[in-house]
Amino acid sequence: MREITFDELEVPQDLGTVEFQPVEESVKKFAYAVEDETGWFLGDPKDGWVHPVFLSNYLWWPEGFYLKEPGAVGHFTMFEDKYGHLIRYPFLHAKTNADFINPFRIDKKLRAVVRLVEKYHKRDKDFIVIEAMFRDEDGTDIARYTHTAMINTNVSLRMGGIK
Repeated sequence: MREITFDELEVPQDLGTVEFQPVEESVKKFAYAVEDETGWFLGDPKDGWVHPVFLSNYLWWPEGFYLKEPGAVGHFTMFEDKYGHLIRYPFLHAKTNADFINPFRIDKKLRAVVRLVEKYHKRDKDFIVIEAMFRDEDGTDIARYTHTAMINTNVSLRMGGIK
């Protein structure tokens, strides 16, 4: 079967859905990594409300720097699993935009619906835009992230750096 080209890549398209339940240890570890001793909990930590910025940790490396929650997968990995042949190295994460909508409770499962929402060619490079919409198990919107990644740099590599 012939692999599709970047020009043939269908946009928009669903890349999949990821369900996972963050654990308290992951939230705390992420907070320590960014030197914020509050732990990203909002209000009394016993209430279990977490700021949605914590979810940025799940976009590329879903193991939460500490424990890998069952079912968690990075959103770029979802694209790479399906269209890895379109990625040329070095690729580059260009930017992330986030809309923080609501905090979430640590005791509720989260779901991210991941979509490829845009592609474009600029300065002889291929870019994709991935959107992840997070909701809790009750359907409450938590956060929306969009990621732009340069997947084909058309740059030669050689020993010692980029040529």
